[in-house]
Amino acid sequence: MYVLVRIDFRPNESVLVVRHSTLKRTGEGRVNVQIVRDKGRVYAKGTRGQPLLNNERDVLDLISFCGEHDTDRVLLFSENLPDTFFDLKSGEAGMILQKFVNYRMKVAAILPPSLIRGKFGDFALETNRGVRFRIFQRQDEAERWLVAD
Repeated sequence: MYVLVRIDFRPNESVLVVRHSTLKRTGEGRVNVQIVRDKGRVYAKGTRGQPLLNNERDVLDLISFCGEHDTDRVLLFSENLPDTFFDLKSGEAGMILQKFVNYRMKVAAILPPSLIRGKFGDFALETNRGVRFRIFQRQDEAERWLVAD
């Protein structure tokens, strides 16, 4: 259910941003997800500093949201992911990434270097070889990868 829509057009850039506030099905309140149109591509963008994916249902809701907006691309920040995502023993990273792969989503995650270490650092190196999920430290690099084919 959409409760707020705001459209910003930036005349000096080829970017049209549509912001949607959505209500989470889990009843935990509102979650902001932006739909960004950039260079002919559309992607969903999580809100920096705000949790977004706390469980499997949230992942499926985000995938559904993307489908409603004709996109298969997502930009996430570290705060959008659960803390257990970075602990590979929890299985959370595998579950989340498997959902994105099953639905053929292209996902970029922006993570600080402090999170990309140990076993998770090895995992990050391995996933960055693929075409569906990559980890970046800089937002501009992540956005460039998302809009490229």
